[in-house]
Amino acid sequence: MQKISTIAELRDEIRLLEQKQSLQVQSMKEEFINVRESLRPVNILKSTFKEVVSSPDLASNVLNAAAGLGVGILSKRMFVGSTLNPFKRLLGTLIEAGVATVITTKGDSIRNSIKRLISSFSGKKPDDDEDQG
Repeated sequence: MQKISTIAELRDEIRLLEQKQSLQVQSMKEEFINVRESLRPVNILKSTFKEVVSSPDLASNVLNAAAGLGVGILSKRMFVGSTLNPFKRLLGTLIEAGVATVITTKGDSIRNSIKRLISSFSGKKPDDDEDQG
């Protein structure tokens, strides 16, 4: 920056600094609007939903979770039935949670084992491509 020696140069420099400040204020306002929009609950939900949907293992995870929940509830009904005994009800809840967890975490290997079991009863060879993929 040069040394200012006249009033005209001072006025020009003030005008340039005011323009620079005006641009910075405008830029800050736009950035604030963008941040405010991105923090709106609807936009947060949209971005989270997009991330979840774009997950490559979504279908497998949903299927495993649904199967785990269903088999867990079914196993509780089979082992406990409809009893009023609080100990049996607690035991049933533990069985339900345990079965659901195992099915959810080991769903793919359980599904492959069931396919092999069914194919051994039907006399067909299991597809090697399905087991690897």
